[in-house]
Amino acid sequence: MRLGRARIAPSFFVIALLRYSNTRANVQTFITQQSTFRPSLTTGTGRSASCILFRSWKFYYHPSAPNPQMPLCSICLDELKAPVSISCGHVFCNSCLFNAVNAKKSCTNLHSCPSCRSPFSIMTMDPALVPAHLRPYIVPSIRKLYLDESPAGSSTEVSSSTSSLALSECNRLTAENTVLRTNCCIWRRRAETHAAATFGLLNVARMAKQRVIQLEHEKEELERSCTILKRKLEAEECVLLTFPKRPPN
Repeated sequence: MRLGRARIAPSFFVIALLRYSNTRANVQTFITQQSTFRPSLTTGTGRSASCILFRSWKFYYHPSAPNPQMPLCSICLDELKAPVSISCGHVFCNSCLFNAVNAKKSCTNLHSCPSCRSPFSIMTMDPALVPAHLRPYIVPSIRKLYLDESPAGSSTEVSSSTSSLALSECNRLTAENTVLRTNCCIWRRRAETHAAATFGLLNVARMAKQRVIQLEHEKEELERSCTILKRKLEAEECVLLTFPKRPPN
C-alpha cells in the first residue's frame, strides 16, 4: 500500500498496518482523541498516515513514558509542564500554548483554543488599575494551575487516617446519641409524674376557684336582697309617721 493512497484515509492505513500488533487499540484511541481537536487528521485533506503513525508511536512508545495518573497536554501529547488553563477550561503546557499563539499571526488579541476553537484573550490586566472592591470579580483568561504530584502512598495514608478519624467521630456521635436517648427517657418519665401531680393540683385549684366565684355571686344576691328590704322598711316607717296618733282611751 503506497503512501499516496493512504492520504485518502490515513486512519484506516494505520489500523491495517498494525492489525496484528498490540497497538491497534492504542492507535485507535489516539486517533479518536486527535479527531476531537484536529478533525483534519481523519479526513482526506489531512496529514499523511505516516505522520499519524509517527505521532501515535511517539505518544505510546515514548522513551520516558508519562505517568498514567497525570493529565496529558493535547498539543505535545506529554505530561503537563507548567500547566495553564484558558477560559474554556482546557489545560495545556505553558510553552505549548505560547508556541500555538505565536504560530498564528492575529490582528486582534483573540485566539482560538487548540482543542475546541473557543476564543480567548491574551490581554493581561494590571490589578493596580482595578478598584479593590472589583478585583475579586476579575478573572484572567489564562490562569496558572498547580497539580498535586504527591505519590499514591501518601494519599492512601491520608485517606486511611481520614477514614479512621471519621470512624472515631462516628463512634463518638453514636455513644453520645445513646446517652441522649437514655436521658430523654428518664426525663420523660419524670415529666409524666410531675404532670400527673400538677394535674391533680390544678383540678383542686380550679374547683376552689369555681367555689369562690359561686360564693361571690351568692354574696351579691344577698346584698341586693338586703338593700331592697331596707328600702321597704324605710318606706313603711315614713308611712307610719304620716298617720295621726290615736289618743289614749
